[in-house]
Amino acid sequence: MNEAVRSSLQKARPTLVGLSAVVLAIVLFTGALLSMWYVPSSDPFRSSDGTLQTIVTSRRLLQSGPFTDTISASVQKPQLASAGVGEPVVSAAQSSIRVSIHNTPYGSTVRRIHHWMADILLGLLGALMIVLGLLRTFETERSSWVRYLSLTALAVAGGWTGRILVDDVYAEISRRVMGHELSTAPLGGIITSMLGIEPGALLLARTYSVHGFLLGVLGLLMITPDVRRILHDASRPPFLSIGLLIALAVSYVSVPDWGLRDAVRGLAGWEHVTPWWGIAPFRSWSLWLGSELAGYVGIIILLLLVTLPLWYRRMQRRTAAAFLAVLLGMLIIGLLFGN
Repeated sequence: MNEAVRSSLQKARPTLVGLSAVVLAIVLFTGALLSMWYVPSSDPFRSSDGTLQTIVTSRRLLQSGPFTDTISASVQKPQLASAGVGEPVVSAAQSSIRVSIHNTPYGSTVRRIHHWMADILLGLLGALMIVLGLLRTFETERSSWVRYLSLTALAVAGGWTGRILVDDVYAEISRRVMGHELSTAPLGGIITSMLGIEPGALLLARTYSVHGFLLGVLGLLMITPDVRRILHDASRPPFLSIGLLIALAVSYVSVPDWGLRDAVRGLAGWEHVTPWWGIAPFRSWSLWLGSELAGYVGIIILLLLVTLPLWYRRMQRRTAAAFLAVLLGMLIIGLLFGN
């Protein structure tokens, strides 16, 4: 690597760290706001008189004995109403997101920012890991290599668990697929139990706890040793301004909402969903190799990445570079050619 490229990468590193810190702060702040309305329950939502509820986006007339009530609803202002024959009964989690948060002043804006900034955070951390690999940070800053690697893994876990908290059709299919595949993978039973996605034993409150508390706390612990440098990088006016401008821009981008999941009858029929891009590479290789073999390969790769600062000296200098290049190629192939 020539000096010009190395110099560019060294300048890119604090930029990526600073932007990641700003984006992470925005994600945590918006997540805290959303938690005030979110209800982590997959149980069917009922009105005060015990009537099962659905979400409507058009005007509806309700008959209660001799009385007629009108519910004024629209796509911009969805409302809850008694579920009719064949209509999906929403869960408490769905109603809290699709109705409570949506109808709260600026609630949809906060949700859009939280959703898209989580994606941007993962992209920034992925780019940062590529820069750190090219700079061979694992040779000189071993602890930083392990911490940022762990942060990237936490960003993937946080992004996926956040998407299944919506408890819609996508969440149902995604957790079924992941729960089934993890059941045959090594240590899969521990992971599904911890995330609350065991087949036939959905515990959305546990998923919410892992997403909102465990991942957040671990993420903060990971950056604690470098907090001064990170805050210094993030406090630079361009980074803070850029982060806020990005948040403002994504606040106008709609969050893709899937169909309502029936909390009483479950998922009826068939619907194709595309895996979230953050887990698409892992999903692709799981399909190609099988869940069990892909699980063992993933564990080996993870151990090699974490212990890279320990074993690279015993190999030829190009061995570590070749390993990282092959890993990056696997991720790109899984992302581009997977289903």
